[in-house]
Amino acid sequence: MPKLIHSIDEFREISKGANELRIVRRKDRVKLKLSTNGMLYVYITTEDEGESLIKELKLPHIEF
Repeated sequence: MPKLIHSIDEFREISKGANELRIVRRKDRVKLKLSTNGMLYVYITTEDEGESLIKELKLPHIEF
């Protein structure tokens, strides 16, 4: 079961140990899914904040 993250700082911290970033774009929001060993973390944000996070992270990513 994925764990929902509510804090951008927590998302950045978890991203340091992540293997992959999955991006799901919807009308007015972006879901960023971090895959780590044994857990999937989900962060839901706006398009602008999502774009800045994607550029900031140095992870292989897949867009859906």
